[in-house]
Amino acid sequence: MLCEVCSKSVKTRRTIQRYFKVETHHICERCYRKHPIIPSHRTIPIEEGVMQLTVLVRHRRRTSPLAHMSFLKPYIIHHVRHVHDHLLLYFDEMDEAIMAMLDLLKLGHLHVIALYENRVEKKEKNHEI
Repeated sequence: MLCEVCSKSVKTRRTIQRYFKVETHHICERCYRKHPIIPSHRTIPIEEGVMQLTVLVRHRRRTSPLAHMSFLKPYIIHHVRHVHDHLLLYFDEMDEAIMAMLDLLKLGHLHVIALYENRVEKKEKNHEI
């Protein structure tokens, strides 16, 4: 299997217990150290509910979403087992436009999981008088 970031071969240790196990990670150790997963969680009030936003990687650095997609499994399992009153949504990238659209849809309580967050930095205009 090839790494989705650097396209080098991903080498894993094979033991008798793990010989027939399917490999799910599409990122090598070197690239994982460069692009670590540092999850952040925010609670945002929206129309007729609350949005629980979980972002795994804060700034996207030209990596394929497939590289970090295997790390979503624990979050989805947690939602299925413990959270029954929120709607689960998944996005590769989260930005302000998508958040505004979700606010307008009035879907109620949401649990949104995103791999990457693209924040648009607003430039302040300084006017001199």
